[in-house]
Amino acid sequence: MNGVTYPLWMMRLYLVLRPASDFFGQEFLVVAKEPSAKVIVDMSGTTASTTSARETAQLSMPILGKIWNAWCSPWPLSGRIIAGLASVLVVYCAILVWLGALHTSLFGHDYFIFLDGGWRVLNGQRPHVDFHTAVGPLQALYSAFAMWVAGDNVSTGFGIARAVVTLAFTLWCFLLLRGRFRPAATIAVCGMIALLAGAPFALTSSPFTQSMAMFYNRFGYVLLALIILEGFQPRQFAYLGGLSTGIAIGLLLFLKISFFCASIPLLILSLAPWNGRRVAGVAVGFFLIASGFLIWLRFDVPAVVNDIRMCAVARSTAFPVHRFLRTLERCTLGILLTLALGAIVTALNWNLRPRFLQKVQPIVLALAAVILEPVVSIANQQDAVLILMSFCCMMFAASVTHASSEARPVAAAVALVGVCMALQGCIYDLVGLVYSVQHAARHRGAPGIPRLDAPGLSSLVFEGEFSGVYKYENGPPLVKVVNDGIHLLQANTGPRDGVLALAFVNPFSAALRRPAPRGSATFFSLGMSISAGNYLPAAGLFAEVEAVMVPTYETDESGTTTAMVAQYKEVLERDYVLAAKSDFWLLYRKRIAGQ
Repeated sequence: MNGVTYPLWMMRLYLVLRPASDFFGQEFLVVAKEPSAKVIVDMSGTTASTTSARETAQLSMPILGKIWNAWCSPWPLSGRIIAGLASVLVVYCAILVWLGALHTSLFGHDYFIFLDGGWRVLNGQRPHVDFHTAVGPLQALYSAFAMWVAGDNVSTGFGIARAVVTLAFTLWCFLLLRGRFRPAATIAVCGMIALLAGAPFALTSSPFTQSMAMFYNRFGYVLLALIILEGFQPRQFAYLGGLSTGIAIGLLLFLKISFFCASIPLLILSLAPWNGRRVAGVAVGFFLIASGFLIWLRFDVPAVVNDIRMCAVARSTAFPVHRFLRTLERCTLGILLTLALGAIVTALNWNLRPRFLQKVQPIVLALAAVILEPVVSIANQQDAVLILMSFCCMMFAASVTHASSEARPVAAAVALVGVCMALQGCIYDLVGLVYSVQHAARHRGAPGIPRLDAPGLSSLVFEGEFSGVYKYENGPPLVKVVNDGIHLLQANTGPRDGVLALAFVNPFSAALRRPAPRGSATFFSLGMSISAGNYLPAAGLFAEVEAVMVPTYETDESGTTTAMVAQYKEVLERDYVLAAKSDFWLLYRKRIAGQ
């Protein structure tokens, strides 16, 4: 009898998939070596019959058999299929452009973080060096491109930016996987990447909300996924694969430090076995990205480190215990599935890989994913997402297409579970996309919704209202307080006066197209970017400030305003005078000599 030989302990792992194997209507034959005997076991736990391996391996369900055959079909794809996929991608990107900056219903105040950073870059300032930011320079560059590419229509500009990045990530993924996965798995993973990068709502939020907030977290997960897909799959072109991973790690360093830190253990684990050409590719890719950014930042590494240190100190003051426990609870099923699939794929591929470190790579990757997933979520101050685990499971599903006829039922079950694990996130993103398209079509032009009284920002739409301390974070109330501040500044300051807001965000430099004061920050938040004893020095913060705006309305960041007013009270009283006030703001002007 023909069979695949495995150690007895591995044979027991296959029993984990007994229900899935029964679903496929198969017996799975395994020959396990013992010192003096051979044991033949099927998935029902009984002694196997004398049915041949070839007969056992055939799928009894025609539909599932066709799905499995499609999943395992080799390259190349027909020109018609490639043209169809390209058309879908083009239509998807066109939809992203059409949606623009969305009809924002959540985290609307976050937009002014992007706008302030982008406006500063457009005016020659550099992140970390000329202004402080808790995230990397990539976010400001992205926003600057969005504000530049469509002129005064900032909404369309952000749509174009999101479409360009989504297209780039999708093509990158396709080129990376074409020589590693079968066509079906390649297309599926590229679809995951496209939806993850372009979905029109914030991670962990409802798909029935619309927001660009924390878009950089989506991009960070995409780059981590590209590292996983390259590093833990057999490679034909080691140097080019390493170059891809090096570029991804370099981009993560300048996107958000938490994602960069997560990429390092993934890189280390993927180095076994050692491949000099791949390591050289990683080094070259990272050097190209890092050197480009450092040239732009004029190699002011201490300024970059200082911003990262301030953010780390601020966030370390209050560890979110409840969020951590909630994240673990919501990740439990994903953790179990990922570990189970990693163990089974390790067993399936045990005799197919020559070295021990190669043999255990799948289970090592699964362990890394289940550890990094909640860690990254907590660092991002977001609830549980199963993105890294979903990509791992999809990779496991793609890696079993070479399974022998005897192992095919279990391989098919692994593929089924892996695809289903990834499918839940794709459905979530797809629902959000469909909802946004439907909403934009029904409310095209957003009639009756108040807009910002700023020529460059009037294309932005803020919908929805909240109550309590969240009232002024979005919708017409947010527009009302920003417009109130704009009018107050226009009536009491000059067109070149630098404005500082002792608040979560400063919308006024970008809205009024004024020079943004150097030494300030794109946002202030107690426990996120500042903390007790961890404030920006007053000399740098107020150096170019002619007007200081202090909000008087209640928000969930009112504690930040109170703390900053107390911290800089001496400067305000000595160098500034209360010049005007409105329903929502106090305006302090630079004190004139003798005043």
